[in-house]
Amino acid sequence: MEPIYQNISIEQIADGAYKARSVLDKNHIILASHFPGHPILPGVVILSLFRILTSVAVGKNLRLQNAGNVKFIKPLIPGDDLMIEAEFFLKNHKRGYEVEGKIFYSNELIAKSEALIFTEEMI
Repeated sequence: MEPIYQNISIEQIADGAYKARSVLDKNHIILASHFPGHPILPGVVILSLFRILTSVAVGKNLRLQNAGNVKFIKPLIPGDDLMIEAEFFLKNHKRGYEVEGKIFYSNELIAKSEALIFTEEMI
């Protein structure tokens, strides 16, 4: 399956602080099936963007260990604007990496988290 997030770019703007952009594939199967005729990006897929961005920033394949204080502010309903933007802060944690961040779509806040913990994926 092709990834729903395409053309990911990440810029480190300060120590531990990042800005990122990605294009959403509005024809992805996830959107076709959730919900047919009225697509909404599932919350778990929005959370996965934090995992993908953190993995790219640290150069390791990570998995979600703990999701604390996650808020979905507004549903992401795909439209003509397919650009998703994120701001996140990354710091080392005893179990891996802790992320605090926000995700924006059409310049509106759609999700934020204060304590996502990611650890290295065990192969």
